[in-house]
Amino acid sequence: GSKFDLGMNQILGDKFGPGYKTLTHVDPKSNVPFMKVYKVNAAPLLARRSVFLRTGMFLRGLSCPGGPGIGFDFDFSVRAWYSGYEVGLYYSQFRHQVFGRKGGTWKNKAAWERRKKNERGNNLALYRLYAGFHHLRGTALAKQALGKLREAKGKFKFEESEYVKGSDFIKNKGGKGR
Repeated sequence: GSKFDLGMNQILGDKFGPGYKTLTHVDPKSNVPFMKVYKVNAAPLLARRSVFLRTGMFLRGLSCPGGPGIGFDFDFSVRAWYSGYEVGLYYSQFRHQVFGRKGGTWKNKAAWERRKKNERGNNLALYRLYAGFHHLRGTALAKQALGKLREAKGKFKFEESEYVKGSDFIKNKGGKGR
């Protein structure tokens, strides 16, 4: 996307996964839904240990100790592309929001405001940390890598429900979390 959200300091782009758009490509070896993307959320985030260490692990300066670490996943994704690695997204059957949005940064208005403040600041930090790369060059690399994957033509030969369990995702159609 190209529309910039001044309130959140980020470019609004497509979102893929449960409750959003269906993944449009498949992994050529396994034939399961898979896409190369510029940024991913950390639920769950998988990386080879060697890549994680080589790219500097998580940036601890994004939030104060004990504060909401919102954006560490986006930073790690951007840094991976910046360092010459690729980032992908697939349906992992991760049990997201198992306990709903009752705790953590969702528990009350003050916690929510701290979360949003950190998110706005950390989104802006990506432009400083990766000047000249984030967002345009990084997104172009992800689109180029995506072009090497096979597009899903028509229907997948599998059902999305094989990969996504409706009750595991709050935003999934009909899913309410637990």
